[in-house]
This record gives sequence, structure tokens and C-alpha cells, in this order.
Amino acid sequence: IYLEQGDVEGFERYAATQGIRLEDSVKDKLTYEIAEGHYENAEYPLAAQKFGEYLAKFPMGAYANDAIFYKSESHFIQKQYGEAAPGYESLAAKGSGKYYDKALYKAARIAYEYSKDYPKASQYFTQVAQSTEDEDRKLEAQIGSVRSGYRAADLNLLTPATDALIANTRASKENKAEALFARAKLRQTAKQYATSIKDYNEVTRLVRDKKAAESRYQIAYIYYLERELPIAKQLSRKAMELNKGYENWVAKCMILNADISMEQGDLINAKAMLQSLVEFFDGDPSIKQEAKEKLAVVERLEAAESRITEPGAGSDLEMDDPIDN
Repeated sequence: IYLEQGDVEGFERYAATQGIRLEDSVKDKLTYEIAEGHYENAEYPLAAQKFGEYLAKFPMGAYANDAIFYKSESHFIQKQYGEAAPGYESLAAKGSGKYYDKALYKAARIAYEYSKDYPKASQYFTQVAQSTEDEDRKLEAQIGSVRSGYRAADLNLLTPATDALIANTRASKENKAEALFARAKLRQTAKQYATSIKDYNEVTRLVRDKKAAESRYQIAYIYYLERELPIAKQLSRKAMELNKGYENWVAKCMILNADISMEQGDLINAKAMLQSLVEFFDGDPSIKQEAKEKLAVVERLEAAESRITEPGAGSDLEMDDPIDN
């Protein structure tokens, strides 16, 4: 009766009245089994409570690791991720053991999906990928490590994660393109333009999707930033052709092309490109607004140029003699 009610202490008192002294190992086992029974019966709130009570009484008990894991599992099932994390992390910190891989994986997921601690998630996903013998889990962890490194905006995390994923023969072209695209973006932000272009180019070779469309634009834009205007213009025009089906990136390339034309003094082509967007583009409203604002700039430049070249304006003026001293 006492054990059915989960009362090990009551059972111990009853046993004493019968002249029986329970060994600590017996109390350890009985206390754990009560908690385990609640878990197996899907009574997760009570299971979490009882596993906690077991750990309070037997922190170094024979079933301590089991109790830590299943207490965390009880919380995880109830979506109590904050309560689940410490147990998983304590098992992961042991570096090995019966629950090591499972605890690492759950700790990584909680860090990534719940607490948004991306550096920690990257660390755990990387450890999962290195320790697991399950090839599917390894690939999943490598993808998680890439995404964590990107969201942490940390090239020191993302670069080795990308290299590891690319080296995985089970990774698809899409997996590899996602990793390279993420690294290209961070390298571009860090003004590591040469390696960023290399990654973007590899993306365009691997896939024919939205990432490839943006990659073509970003390559042209990097050349624009580096003041390689003829190359940037050529690449933006090529990207406009290759990006058909991705209207937002076609439009971004048109705006870039117009910017270059303006800098080169070609207001006619800049205006034509921007007018086309203002009149016919119905994609991202922010892109259309950008085109409107740049068109207004072109029109102001045209008006200013017209005033300067107006016939007769200043025709009677002559240049002063050169300054001799």
C-alpha cells in the first residue's frame, strides 16, 4: 500500500515495525521506481516532481543520471523547455554516458528554438555531429550548426560549420547552398568581398532558386561597392536575365543598374529603367518605393542639367585670363 502511494518513507517506518531495516540502496531503487512508474504512465507533471525528489534525496544515487534525463524529458514533453534544459546540459557536460547523445541533441534544440542562444546551440550541434553514429542525425546537426552560426552572426562559428557540412557526402545541393549562402552574407557584412563572391558564385552553381537569384545580385552589388562600375553593370544586366521568375531580384538589379548609369552620367537609361519599375513592377512595395525615390533624383538631375545647358544662358560670358601667379 505504501509503495502504491509512492510513500517510501512510510514503507520504511512500517518495515522498521517488523524489525526490518531498509538499506540505502533499496530506498534508492524504490524511490526511483516510483518516479519511473509515473513517467511510464505518461503522468509527466508528477513524474518531474518525483524525479526531482529522488535527486534531492540521492544526488549521487545509482539512478541519478536516469533521473536527470527523465526529469528533463518530462519537462520537454510538457514544453517546459526552460526547466528541461539544465538536466540535458548537465548530462552533456559529462562528455560521455548512456544519455550523452540524446541530451546533447535536446540541449541544442532548446538553445536554438527556445532560448535563442545561438552560440550555445552551435556548440551543442557541433558536438552532436561529432559524436553521433546516426548519419541522418549528423547531417541534421550540421545544418543546425550552420544556422546557429549564421544567426549568431559569428564567422568563427559559421566557417567551420559550413566546411563540415560541405564535406558531408549525404548533404544535398540545397543543404550546401544554404550553408554557402549564409557564409557569403556574413563575409559580405565583414567586407571580406573576395571570399564572399566565391561563396555566392558557388551557390549559383549548385541551385536555381531564390538564393541563387540574390547571390547574382549581391555579386554585382559588391563590384559596385568596390567601384568596379563597368563590371557591376555587366553583371547586373546578366543577373536581370538569369533571375527571371524572381521579380524582386530582377527589380533590385534594375535599380542597381540605374544607380550605375546615374554615376556614369547616363540619365536617359537610368530614368528608363526606373520608370519601368514605377509603372509596371508590383512586387515588394519597398522596392517600388525605392525606385520612385531614385526616379525623383534622376528627374531633379535632368532639370538641373537642362538649366545649365539652356540655349543663350551665359553665352556672353568669357573665361577670365589664366592666373599667372
